[in-house]
This record gives sequence, structure tokens and C-alpha cells, in this order.
Amino acid sequence: MEGVNSTQVHLVWNFTATTGFGITIERQKSDGTQNIQIATLGFGSAAFLVLNQVAAEYEAIPPGTLVIKEVTRNDEYVYSFDVINSFLQRQLFDSVAIDVLCEYIKQLWMCSFIPGLFHCLP
Repeated sequence: MEGVNSTQVHLVWNFTATTGFGITIERQKSDGTQNIQIATLGFGSAAFLVLNQVAAEYEAIPPGTLVIKEVTRNDEYVYSFDVINSFLQRQLFDSVAIDVLCEYIKQLWMCSFIPGLFHCLP
């Protein structure tokens, strides 16, 4: 994603049929390590269940939106959206890689140049 000027990002999967399906949203590093299940939507459920260990970082909204509450500079994750039917067969799978390239500078520095002296103040 380019041009996102926020610490909060919405990942939206266009999926409308939630009845009769189970949905799992996961996160992992691009090398396949640190795989964490973020949220599940059970068969016939009206709301995602976000795991307690990541509830402060994420919000999941049916049918297919994941809100990353605060993107930080070191975020390099692959997010996956997995849909299974009542026979536990995969019906849909999609993933998106998020690689944060820069961070908004929250503090401005005032700099002045005096001959023989360079001085910066926060």
C-alpha cells in the first residue's frame, strides 16, 4: 500500500457470504515465522472473535475487514484471509503483504546555522 498517511490501516477483503462459512485471519512474517491467528468468525456468527493477545492491536469487522490499529516502522507482515465451508474445505484464500517503509516524523527540529556553530533544538 502506498500513500497511507495514518498509523491505522484497514485491510478489506471483498467477501459477502458469511452464512455457512468460517473465516480465519492470520499474520506472519514474510519468511513464514511468527504465525499468529488474529481473529475467527465461526459458522453463523455475527462477529469476529479477536484473540485476547492481539486485541489491542487489531479489530476485525465482518464480513472481511481487518483494522490494524497502529502501524509501526518495523511492521513487515503478511496478513491472510482464509474461508472454509461446513465440511472444513478451503473455499477462498488470499493474503496481502504489509511492509512499512517510513514513519511519520512527530517532532520537528528547529535548526540554525551561526558561523562556527551548528545548533539544533527540539
